[in-house]
Amino acid sequence: MADRKKRCTGSPRTDAVAEFLSAQEATAALQSEYLWLLLTYESIRLRDEGLQVDGTQPQAPDTLDDQGILTTTSSAADDEADSHTMHDDAAFISPPSAALAFKGASWGCLGDAMKSLSCGKAFYFDSRGDLVLKVGKAFHEGGRDFVVCSRTVARWSKVFNAMFFGGFAESISSARDGTWTIALPEDRAAPLFLILAIIHGTHQPIPMGLGRDELFDLLIVTEKYDMTHVLRPWASQWVQNLPLDNYENTTGQYRDVWIAWELGCEASFCKMLNDILWDCRVDDAGQLINVHGVPLSTIPCLEPSSILENISFKRAELIERLINCLRRAMKTSLTMSRCEEELAEIRHCNCSDVNFENRSAFITKEDCDDLFLGRIMRRIREMGLEEFVLPRATFSSYLGSIHDLSDLILLEEVNGHVEGHDSCDLWIVVQIEVKEMVDNLSSPVTETHLEYLRNQAKKTGV
Repeated sequence: MADRKKRCTGSPRTDAVAEFLSAQEATAALQSEYLWLLLTYESIRLRDEGLQVDGTQPQAPDTLDDQGILTTTSSAADDEADSHTMHDDAAFISPPSAALAFKGASWGCLGDAMKSLSCGKAFYFDSRGDLVLKVGKAFHEGGRDFVVCSRTVARWSKVFNAMFFGGFAESISSARDGTWTIALPEDRAAPLFLILAIIHGTHQPIPMGLGRDELFDLLIVTEKYDMTHVLRPWASQWVQNLPLDNYENTTGQYRDVWIAWELGCEASFCKMLNDILWDCRVDDAGQLINVHGVPLSTIPCLEPSSILENISFKRAELIERLINCLRRAMKTSLTMSRCEEELAEIRHCNCSDVNFENRSAFITKEDCDDLFLGRIMRRIREMGLEEFVLPRATFSSYLGSIHDLSDLILLEEVNGHVEGHDSCDLWIVVQIEVKEMVDNLSSPVTETHLEYLRNQAKKTGV
Protein backbone atom coordinates (compact mmCIF):
# COMPACT_ATOMS: atom_id res chain seq x y z
CA MET A 1 0.00 0.00 0.00
CA ALA A 2 1.26 3.42 -0.81
CA ASP A 3 2.88 5.51 1.86
CA ARG A 4 0.04 7.24 3.69
CA LYS A 5 2.25 10.23 4.41
CA LYS A 6 1.57 11.43 0.86
CA ARG A 7 -1.36 13.61 1.83
CA CYS A 8 -2.53 17.03 0.88
CA THR A 9 -2.58 19.95 3.27
CA GLY A 10 -5.52 20.15 5.60
CA SER A 11 -5.63 16.42 6.25
CA PRO A 12 -6.85 15.06 9.59
CA ARG A 13 -4.19 15.26 12.26
CA THR A 14 -3.41 11.60 12.72
CA ASP A 15 0.00 10.28 13.71
CA ALA A 16 0.51 8.94 10.20
CA VAL A 17 0.32 12.39 8.59
CA ALA A 18 1.75 14.73 11.20
CA GLU A 19 5.20 14.85 9.64
CA PHE A 20 3.85 15.44 6.14
CA LEU A 21 1.47 18.18 7.25
CA SER A 22 4.23 20.01 9.05
CA ALA A 23 6.09 20.42 5.77
CA GLN A 24 3.08 20.96 3.53
CA GLU A 25 1.41 23.62 5.62
CA ALA A 26 4.61 25.66 5.57
CA THR A 27 4.20 26.24 1.86
CA ALA A 28 3.12 29.80 1.24
CA ALA A 29 1.22 28.87 -1.89
CA LEU A 30 -1.30 27.02 0.24
CA GLN A 31 -2.36 30.11 2.15
CA SER A 32 -5.30 30.86 -0.13
CA GLU A 33 -6.44 27.30 -0.72
CA TYR A 34 -9.71 27.70 1.08
CA LEU A 35 -12.18 30.44 1.82
CA TRP A 36 -13.62 30.67 5.27
CA LEU A 37 -17.33 30.96 5.89
CA LEU A 38 -17.52 32.69 9.25
CA LEU A 39 -20.18 35.05 10.52
CA THR A 40 -19.71 38.26 12.47
CA TYR A 41 -18.28 37.91 15.95
CA GLU A 42 -18.04 40.58 18.59
CA SER A 43 -14.35 41.49 18.60
CA ILE A 44 -13.63 43.03 21.96
CA ARG A 45 -10.16 43.70 23.25
CA LEU A 46 -10.66 44.43 26.90
CA ARG A 47 -7.81 45.92 28.82
CA ASP A 48 -7.41 45.89 32.57
CA GLU A 49 -5.62 48.63 34.37
CA GLY A 50 -1.88 48.21 34.38
CA LEU A 51 0.24 46.28 31.95
CA GLN A 52 -1.07 43.82 29.39
CA VAL A 53 0.24 40.34 28.88
CA ASP A 54 2.83 41.62 26.39
CA GLY A 55 3.99 44.32 28.83
CA THR A 56 2.65 47.35 26.93
CA GLN A 57 0.21 49.95 28.16
CA PRO A 58 -3.50 49.22 27.59
CA GLN A 59 -5.43 50.96 24.83
CA ALA A 60 -9.11 51.57 24.26
CA PRO A 61 -10.76 48.28 23.27
CA ASP A 62 -11.80 47.71 19.66
CA THR A 63 -15.22 46.20 19.00
CA LEU A 64 -17.37 45.30 16.04
CA ASP A 65 -20.83 46.80 15.82
CA ASP A 66 -23.87 44.98 14.38
CA GLN A 67 -22.74 45.83 10.85
CA GLY A 68 -19.23 44.52 11.43
CA ILE A 69 -17.68 48.02 11.57
CA LEU A 70 -14.78 48.48 13.95
CA THR A 71 -15.48 51.04 16.67
CA THR A 72 -13.41 52.25 19.59
CA THR A 73 -14.73 52.95 23.06
CA SER A 74 -12.94 54.17 26.14
CA SER A 75 -15.56 53.84 28.85
CA ALA A 76 -14.54 51.48 31.61
CA ALA A 77 -18.21 50.81 32.33
CA ASP A 78 -18.78 49.83 28.73
CA ASP A 79 -15.71 47.64 28.87
CA GLU A 80 -17.08 45.82 31.88
CA ALA A 81 -20.52 45.41 30.33
CA ASP A 82 -19.18 44.09 27.04
CA SER A 83 -16.40 41.89 28.36
CA HIS A 84 -16.46 38.25 27.37
CA THR A 85 -14.70 36.49 30.20
CA MET A 86 -14.23 32.77 30.45
CA HIS A 87 -17.16 30.42 30.97
CA ASP A 88 -16.67 29.07 34.45
CA ASP A 89 -20.03 27.28 34.22
CA ALA A 90 -19.13 25.77 30.81
CA ALA A 91 -22.31 27.24 29.28
CA PHE A 92 -22.79 27.35 25.52
CA ILE A 93 -23.80 30.27 23.37
CA SER A 94 -27.29 30.04 21.97
CA PRO A 95 -27.43 29.56 18.18
CA PRO A 96 -28.32 32.80 16.36
CA SER A 97 -31.43 33.44 14.37
CA ALA A 98 -31.43 33.08 10.60
CA ALA A 99 -31.85 36.83 10.26
CA LEU A 100 -28.40 37.39 11.71
CA ALA A 101 -26.66 34.94 9.40
CA PHE A 102 -24.03 36.43 7.14
CA LYS A 103 -24.49 34.25 4.04
CA GLY A 104 -21.64 33.47 1.70
CA ALA A 105 -18.99 35.35 3.71
CA SER A 106 -15.32 34.45 3.95
CA TRP A 107 -12.44 36.02 5.89
CA GLY A 108 -13.94 39.38 5.02
CA CYS A 109 -16.83 38.72 7.39
CA LEU A 110 -14.51 39.45 10.29
CA GLY A 111 -14.06 42.93 8.86
CA ASP A 112 -11.63 45.22 10.54
CA ALA A 113 -11.07 42.75 13.36
CA MET A 114 -9.02 40.65 10.99
CA LYS A 115 -7.26 43.76 9.76
CA SER A 116 -6.11 44.47 13.26
CA LEU A 117 -4.68 40.97 13.45
CA SER A 118 -2.88 41.43 10.15
CA CYS A 119 -1.31 44.58 11.59
CA GLY A 120 0.24 42.52 14.35
CA LYS A 121 -2.22 43.39 17.12
CA ALA A 122 -3.35 40.71 19.52
CA PHE A 123 -6.99 39.62 19.66
CA TYR A 124 -8.32 39.42 23.21
CA PHE A 125 -10.77 36.62 23.92
CA ASP A 126 -10.40 37.38 27.62
CA SER A 127 -9.49 40.74 29.13
CA ARG A 128 -7.67 38.94 31.95
CA GLY A 129 -6.06 36.44 29.63
CA ASP A 130 -2.82 34.96 30.90
CA LEU A 131 -1.71 33.19 27.74
CA VAL A 132 -0.87 34.28 24.19
CA LEU A 133 -1.42 31.70 21.45
CA LYS A 134 0.65 32.58 18.40
CA VAL A 135 -1.29 30.84 15.64
CA GLY A 136 -0.60 30.08 12.00
CA LYS A 137 2.96 31.21 11.49
CA ALA A 138 3.15 28.81 8.54
CA PHE A 139 0.34 30.74 6.84
CA HIS A 140 0.76 34.31 8.08
CA GLU A 141 4.01 36.17 8.59
CA GLY A 142 4.61 36.37 12.31
CA GLY A 143 1.42 34.44 13.07
CA ARG A 144 -1.75 35.71 14.74
CA ASP A 145 -1.79 36.46 18.47
CA PHE A 146 -4.82 35.31 20.49
CA VAL A 147 -4.94 36.26 24.18
CA VAL A 148 -6.90 33.61 26.06
CA CYS A 149 -7.64 32.32 29.53
CA SER A 150 -5.46 29.23 29.82
CA ARG A 151 -7.79 27.50 32.26
CA THR A 152 -10.81 28.05 30.05
CA VAL A 153 -9.02 26.47 27.11
CA ALA A 154 -7.66 23.64 29.25
CA ARG A 155 -11.11 22.93 30.67
CA TRP A 156 -12.47 22.23 27.17
CA SER A 157 -9.48 20.28 25.83
CA LYS A 158 -7.54 17.46 27.44
CA VAL A 159 -4.78 18.02 24.91
CA PHE A 160 -4.39 21.69 25.80
CA ASN A 161 -4.68 20.83 29.48
CA ALA A 162 -1.71 18.48 29.21
CA MET A 163 0.18 21.01 27.10
CA PHE A 164 -0.40 23.89 29.52
CA PHE A 165 -0.17 22.17 32.88
CA GLY A 166 1.43 18.79 32.22
CA GLY A 167 5.08 19.72 32.45
CA PHE A 168 5.68 20.03 28.71
CA ALA A 169 7.95 22.65 27.21
CA GLU A 170 4.92 24.87 26.60
CA SER A 171 3.71 24.70 30.20
CA ILE A 172 3.37 27.67 32.51
CA SER A 173 6.37 26.60 34.53
CA SER A 174 8.60 27.49 31.57
CA ALA A 175 7.41 31.11 31.47
CA ARG A 176 10.25 32.56 33.53
CA ASP A 177 9.98 36.14 32.34
CA GLY A 178 6.38 36.65 33.42
CA THR A 179 4.91 36.22 29.94
CA TRP A 180 3.46 33.03 28.59
CA THR A 181 3.37 32.44 24.84
CA ILE A 182 2.72 29.20 22.99
CA ALA A 183 3.28 28.87 19.26
CA LEU A 184 0.83 26.86 17.16
CA PRO A 185 2.39 27.43 13.72
CA GLU A 186 0.61 24.60 11.91
CA ASP A 187 -2.92 25.63 12.88
CA ARG A 188 -4.98 27.90 10.68
CA ALA A 189 -6.13 31.03 12.44
CA ALA A 190 -9.77 31.05 11.32
CA PRO A 191 -10.96 27.68 12.67
CA LEU A 192 -9.08 28.17 15.93
CA PHE A 193 -10.58 31.66 16.19
CA LEU A 194 -14.05 30.12 15.97
CA ILE A 195 -13.29 27.49 18.60
CA LEU A 196 -11.82 30.03 21.00
CA ALA A 197 -14.83 32.28 20.48
CA ILE A 198 -17.15 29.42 21.42
CA ILE A 199 -15.38 28.37 24.59
CA HIS A 200 -14.80 31.95 25.78
CA GLY A 201 -18.44 32.90 25.31
CA THR A 202 -18.24 35.50 22.57
CA HIS A 203 -21.55 37.40 22.47
CA GLN A 204 -21.85 37.76 18.71
CA PRO A 205 -23.70 34.98 16.81
CA ILE A 206 -22.00 31.75 15.91
CA PRO A 207 -22.40 30.96 12.17
CA MET A 208 -25.68 29.41 11.10
CA GLY A 209 -23.87 27.65 8.28
CA LEU A 210 -20.36 26.63 7.30
CA GLY A 211 -19.14 25.61 3.88
CA ARG A 212 -17.64 22.19 3.26
CA ASP A 213 -14.05 23.47 3.35
CA GLU A 214 -14.66 25.51 6.48
CA LEU A 215 -16.29 22.65 8.38
CA PHE A 216 -13.58 20.26 7.24
CA ASP A 217 -10.78 22.51 8.49
CA LEU A 218 -12.66 23.25 11.70
CA LEU A 219 -12.97 19.53 12.44
CA ILE A 220 -9.28 19.02 11.78
CA VAL A 221 -8.54 21.40 14.64
CA THR A 222 -11.19 19.98 16.98
CA GLU A 223 -9.97 16.44 16.32
CA LYS A 224 -6.37 17.46 16.88
CA TYR A 225 -7.13 18.99 20.27
CA ASP A 226 -9.98 16.62 21.23
CA MET A 227 -12.57 19.41 21.21
CA THR A 228 -15.25 18.19 18.79
CA HIS A 229 -17.76 18.16 21.64
CA VAL A 230 -17.69 21.98 21.83
CA LEU A 231 -19.52 22.09 18.48
CA ARG A 232 -22.59 20.27 19.82
CA PRO A 233 -25.06 23.21 19.72
CA TRP A 234 -24.36 23.90 16.04
CA ALA A 235 -23.11 20.67 14.47
CA SER A 236 -26.56 19.41 13.46
CA GLN A 237 -27.44 22.71 11.80
CA TRP A 238 -24.16 22.85 9.91
CA VAL A 239 -24.52 19.29 8.63
CA GLN A 240 -28.09 19.90 7.47
CA ASN A 241 -26.82 22.65 5.19
CA LEU A 242 -24.35 20.28 3.49
CA PRO A 243 -25.38 17.37 1.23
CA LEU A 244 -22.80 15.05 2.79
CA ASP A 245 -23.85 12.02 0.78
CA ASN A 246 -24.21 13.87 -2.53
CA TYR A 247 -22.08 11.55 -4.65
CA GLU A 248 -22.26 13.85 -7.66
CA ASN A 249 -19.97 16.28 -5.85
CA THR A 250 -16.76 14.37 -6.54
CA THR A 251 -14.45 17.17 -5.37
CA GLY A 252 -16.01 17.24 -1.93
CA GLN A 253 -16.81 13.58 -1.53
CA TYR A 254 -13.69 12.58 0.37
CA ARG A 255 -13.90 15.61 2.65
CA ASP A 256 -17.48 14.63 3.34
CA VAL A 257 -16.23 11.24 4.52
CA TRP A 258 -14.01 12.94 7.11
CA ILE A 259 -16.77 15.31 8.19
CA ALA A 260 -19.22 12.44 8.65
CA TRP A 261 -16.60 10.37 10.49
CA GLU A 262 -15.70 13.11 12.96
CA LEU A 263 -19.26 14.32 13.61
CA GLY A 264 -20.70 10.81 13.85
CA CYS A 265 -23.04 10.94 10.83
CA GLU A 266 -23.45 7.18 10.60
CA ALA A 267 -25.87 6.90 7.67
CA SER A 268 -23.95 9.35 5.49
CA PHE A 269 -20.60 7.75 6.31
CA CYS A 270 -21.81 4.25 5.44
CA LYS A 271 -23.39 5.40 2.19
CA MET A 272 -20.28 7.25 1.04
CA LEU A 273 -18.03 4.30 1.85
CA ASN A 274 -20.33 2.02 -0.13
CA ASP A 275 -20.14 4.46 -3.04
CA ILE A 276 -16.34 4.40 -2.91
CA LEU A 277 -16.37 0.59 -2.79
CA TRP A 278 -18.78 0.54 -5.75
CA ASP A 279 -16.57 2.69 -8.02
CA CYS A 280 -12.96 2.05 -6.94
CA ARG A 281 -10.57 0.19 -9.22
CA VAL A 282 -7.09 -1.32 -8.97
CA ASP A 283 -3.99 -0.20 -10.85
CA ASP A 284 -1.20 -2.41 -12.17
CA ALA A 285 0.63 -2.10 -8.85
CA GLY A 286 -2.39 -3.42 -6.95
CA GLN A 287 -3.32 -0.07 -5.41
CA LEU A 288 -6.91 1.01 -5.02
CA ILE A 289 -7.61 3.99 -7.26
CA ASN A 290 -10.62 6.23 -7.83
CA VAL A 291 -12.32 6.94 -11.15
CA HIS A 292 -9.64 9.55 -11.92
CA GLY A 293 -6.78 7.12 -11.33
CA VAL A 294 -5.71 8.69 -8.03
CA PRO A 295 -4.56 6.13 -5.43
CA LEU A 296 -6.96 6.16 -2.50
CA SER A 297 -4.02 5.77 -0.12
CA THR A 298 -2.87 9.29 -1.06
CA ILE A 299 -6.23 10.91 -0.31
CA PRO A 300 -6.04 12.48 3.17
CA CYS A 301 -9.69 12.36 4.11
CA LEU A 302 -10.29 8.61 4.07
CA GLU A 303 -10.20 7.86 7.75
CA PRO A 304 -9.83 5.61 9.58
CA SER A 305 -6.84 4.21 7.71
CA SER A 306 -8.09 0.63 8.15
CA ILE A 307 -11.07 1.41 5.96
CA LEU A 308 -8.98 1.05 2.80
CA GLU A 309 -8.06 -2.50 3.72
CA ASN A 310 -11.73 -3.30 4.18
CA ILE A 311 -12.64 -1.70 0.85
CA SER A 312 -9.89 -3.66 -0.92
CA PHE A 313 -11.03 -6.94 0.61
CA LYS A 314 -14.73 -6.37 -0.09
CA ARG A 315 -14.04 -5.34 -3.67
CA ALA A 316 -11.86 -8.37 -4.42
CA GLU A 317 -14.39 -10.66 -2.78
CA LEU A 318 -17.35 -9.43 -4.83
CA ILE A 319 -15.38 -9.25 -8.10
CA GLU A 320 -14.44 -12.91 -7.62
CA ARG A 321 -18.07 -13.83 -6.97
CA LEU A 322 -19.19 -12.03 -10.13
CA ILE A 323 -16.51 -13.74 -12.24
CA ASN A 324 -17.40 -17.12 -10.73
CA CYS A 325 -21.01 -16.52 -11.68
CA LEU A 326 -19.95 -16.38 -15.34
CA ARG A 327 -17.75 -19.46 -14.95
CA ARG A 328 -20.62 -21.42 -13.43
CA ALA A 329 -22.87 -20.47 -16.34
CA MET A 330 -20.30 -21.87 -18.79
CA LYS A 331 -19.82 -25.04 -16.76
CA THR A 332 -23.55 -25.58 -16.49
CA SER A 333 -23.95 -25.18 -20.24
CA LEU A 334 -21.26 -27.82 -20.77
CA THR A 335 -22.47 -30.38 -18.24
CA MET A 336 -26.20 -29.88 -17.82
CA SER A 337 -28.95 -29.23 -20.35
CA ARG A 338 -31.56 -26.60 -19.59
CA CYS A 339 -33.54 -27.24 -22.76
CA GLU A 340 -36.94 -28.80 -22.20
CA GLU A 341 -37.84 -29.11 -25.88
CA GLU A 342 -36.77 -32.07 -28.01
CA LEU A 343 -37.40 -30.13 -31.19
CA ALA A 344 -38.23 -26.49 -31.84
CA GLU A 345 -38.88 -24.43 -34.90
CA ILE A 346 -36.45 -21.58 -35.61
CA ARG A 347 -38.45 -18.48 -36.43
CA HIS A 348 -35.58 -16.13 -37.21
CA CYS A 349 -31.81 -15.79 -37.01
CA ASN A 350 -29.50 -12.79 -36.78
CA CYS A 351 -26.87 -14.37 -39.01
CA SER A 352 -26.78 -12.36 -42.23
CA ASP A 353 -25.47 -15.28 -44.31
CA VAL A 354 -28.41 -17.53 -43.49
CA ASN A 355 -31.59 -17.32 -45.53
CA PHE A 356 -34.39 -19.69 -44.66
CA GLU A 357 -36.39 -18.58 -47.72
CA ASN A 358 -39.65 -19.00 -45.84
CA ARG A 359 -38.74 -22.59 -45.02
CA SER A 360 -39.06 -23.97 -41.52
CA ALA A 361 -35.87 -25.07 -39.80
CA PHE A 362 -35.57 -26.99 -36.56
CA ILE A 363 -33.17 -27.11 -33.62
CA THR A 364 -32.53 -30.11 -31.41
CA LYS A 365 -32.01 -30.11 -27.65
CA GLU A 366 -28.28 -30.59 -28.13
CA ASP A 367 -28.20 -27.80 -30.68
CA CYS A 368 -29.96 -25.53 -28.17
CA ASP A 369 -27.34 -26.24 -25.50
CA ASP A 370 -24.52 -25.61 -27.97
CA LEU A 371 -26.17 -22.41 -29.18
CA PHE A 372 -26.44 -20.83 -25.76
CA LEU A 373 -23.00 -22.01 -24.62
CA GLY A 374 -21.56 -20.27 -27.65
CA ARG A 375 -23.64 -17.20 -26.92
CA ILE A 376 -22.28 -16.99 -23.35
CA MET A 377 -18.70 -17.31 -24.60
CA ARG A 378 -19.28 -14.67 -27.27
CA ARG A 379 -20.71 -12.23 -24.71
CA ILE A 380 -17.77 -12.78 -22.39
CA ARG A 381 -15.32 -12.14 -25.22
CA GLU A 382 -17.14 -9.03 -26.45
CA MET A 383 -17.14 -7.63 -22.89
CA GLY A 384 -13.38 -8.03 -22.69
CA LEU A 385 -13.67 -10.55 -19.85
CA GLU A 386 -12.22 -13.53 -21.71
CA GLU A 387 -8.88 -13.52 -19.87
CA PHE A 388 -10.65 -13.45 -16.50
CA VAL A 389 -13.32 -16.09 -17.13
CA LEU A 390 -12.38 -18.57 -19.86
CA PRO A 391 -10.21 -21.54 -18.80
CA ARG A 392 -6.48 -21.02 -19.09
CA ALA A 393 -3.30 -21.84 -17.19
CA THR A 394 -3.39 -18.64 -15.16
CA PHE A 395 -6.18 -16.16 -14.61
CA SER A 396 -5.61 -12.42 -14.75
CA SER A 397 -7.01 -10.12 -12.08
CA TYR A 398 -9.87 -7.86 -13.08
CA LEU A 399 -8.79 -4.26 -12.46
CA GLY A 400 -12.10 -2.50 -13.06
CA SER A 401 -14.74 -1.55 -10.53
CA ILE A 402 -17.70 -3.50 -9.22
CA HIS A 403 -19.83 -0.90 -10.95
CA ASP A 404 -18.17 -1.51 -14.33
CA LEU A 405 -18.34 -5.30 -14.15
CA SER A 406 -21.91 -5.52 -12.92
CA ASP A 407 -23.07 -3.08 -15.60
CA LEU A 408 -21.43 -5.17 -18.32
CA ILE A 409 -23.44 -8.16 -17.19
CA LEU A 410 -26.74 -6.53 -16.27
CA LEU A 411 -27.01 -4.25 -19.30
CA GLU A 412 -26.39 -7.03 -21.81
CA GLU A 413 -29.59 -7.45 -23.80
CA VAL A 414 -31.11 -10.94 -23.90
CA ASN A 415 -33.03 -11.58 -27.13
CA GLY A 416 -34.95 -14.76 -27.71
CA HIS A 417 -33.87 -15.82 -31.19
CA VAL A 418 -35.25 -19.32 -30.84
CA GLU A 419 -38.99 -19.75 -30.49
CA GLY A 420 -39.83 -21.56 -27.28
CA HIS A 421 -36.24 -21.48 -25.99
CA ASP A 422 -36.06 -18.08 -24.30
CA SER A 423 -35.65 -19.66 -20.86
CA CYS A 424 -32.76 -21.79 -22.08
CA ASP A 425 -30.41 -18.80 -22.11
CA LEU A 426 -28.37 -19.03 -18.90
CA TRP A 427 -27.53 -15.33 -19.16
CA ILE A 428 -30.92 -14.62 -17.62
CA VAL A 429 -29.91 -16.63 -14.55
CA VAL A 430 -26.54 -14.86 -14.45
CA GLN A 431 -28.23 -11.46 -14.45
CA ILE A 432 -30.58 -12.45 -11.62
CA GLU A 433 -27.66 -13.67 -9.49
CA VAL A 434 -25.54 -10.59 -10.20
CA LYS A 435 -28.37 -8.20 -9.36
CA GLU A 436 -28.88 -9.97 -6.05
CA MET A 437 -25.16 -9.67 -5.24
CA VAL A 438 -25.13 -5.97 -6.09
CA ASP A 439 -28.31 -5.25 -4.14
CA ASN A 440 -26.77 -6.92 -1.09
CA LEU A 441 -23.36 -5.29 -1.39
CA SER A 442 -21.50 -5.88 1.86
CA SER A 443 -20.41 -2.67 3.59
CA PRO A 444 -16.73 -2.07 4.38
CA VAL A 445 -17.82 -0.37 7.62
CA THR A 446 -17.22 -2.64 10.60
CA GLU A 447 -18.81 -2.74 14.04
CA THR A 448 -15.73 -1.01 15.43
CA HIS A 449 -16.27 1.85 13.01
CA LEU A 450 -19.96 2.03 13.90
CA GLU A 451 -19.14 2.16 17.60
CA TYR A 452 -16.82 5.12 17.02
CA LEU A 453 -19.42 6.92 14.90
CA ARG A 454 -22.09 6.47 17.57
CA ASN A 455 -19.80 7.77 20.29
CA GLN A 456 -19.02 10.82 18.15
CA ALA A 457 -22.73 11.39 17.56
CA LYS A 458 -23.27 11.48 21.32
CA LYS A 459 -20.63 14.20 21.58
CA THR A 460 -21.91 16.34 18.72
CA GLY A 461 -25.64 15.69 18.91
CA VAL A 462 -26.06 14.99 15.18
